[in-house]
Amino acid sequence: MRKIFFIVILLFLCNFKLPNISAQKTTLTHTPSAAGSAETETPEPTAEAAKFPGKDGAEMVFIPAGSFIMGTDDVNALTSSRPAHEVTLRDYWIDRYEVSNAQYAACVKAKYCSEPKEISSGTRNDYYKSEDYANYPVIHINHYQAAAYCEWAGKRLPTEAEWEKAARGEQGFLYPWGNDLPDEIPAQINRFQSGDTAPVDSFPEGASPYGVFNMEGNVWEWTADQFDEFWYSSSPSDNPKASFGINDFVIRGFSWAYPFSRYEITIRNAFYSLNHTYDLGFRCAYSE
Repeated sequence: MRKIFFIVILLFLCNFKLPNISAQKTTLTHTPSAAGSAETETPEPTAEAAKFPGKDGAEMVFIPAGSFIMGTDDVNALTSSRPAHEVTLRDYWIDRYEVSNAQYAACVKAKYCSEPKEISSGTRNDYYKSEDYANYPVIHINHYQAAAYCEWAGKRLPTEAEWEKAARGEQGFLYPWGNDLPDEIPAQINRFQSGDTAPVDSFPEGASPYGVFNMEGNVWEWTADQFDEFWYSSSPSDNPKASFGINDFVIRGFSWAYPFSRYEITIRNAFYSLNHTYDLGFRCAYSE
């Protein structure tokens, strides 16, 4: 029944034309203070992490079960990011990189996925079709298209909690690379000054404690959770997933098109499920 549901959704989307829009940008007005310095170290691969689930061939990172602190108690943070609360997650895997144009095209070729709603990017007219951008993140994908791709690959979209743990680690870093915010952010992220997306394996200096790339900057990323501004005040502590029967889903990680004034990885945003834009992509997760 699940596959039939997705087929119906995809047939609907193939005939549904949405206006070109930009991702919602939360207005942020000040620069955070750093909470001390810490080096980011990528854990050594384990025997379990030597094999990657998923038929799309994507390299994945194994995240062991355990607890971490999600959100923040910073009184200056947005209400949606508060309060800080302990969350315990099971073992799971997450894509090391954002899903690329080439990977998504394989799903389209298999006739499981529909093509992106537009083939251009911020500055490139042939972005999706050109081999020059095969290793760049796929964009102009709505939530249902992202979920369909992950299902085709034998995976799923990550929950918001899984996404945040993979981004900040058990250490609870403010940013994927640690707690220091360099003045110019020269090497950690693809940001506004670049003018467009970057390859999915770029900016290794900004990788998370688990070695996951571009969890801040490059493109916003869909998650499996629906958005509620006050969710953190009542969410369960074990493997939470927000599902309210609404059509606004959580996106995380900022994008190159975001005019940064704050960078904390705890910041959340919402986007309508059927919308798509030039700075929004996704990655997949997997669990037994």
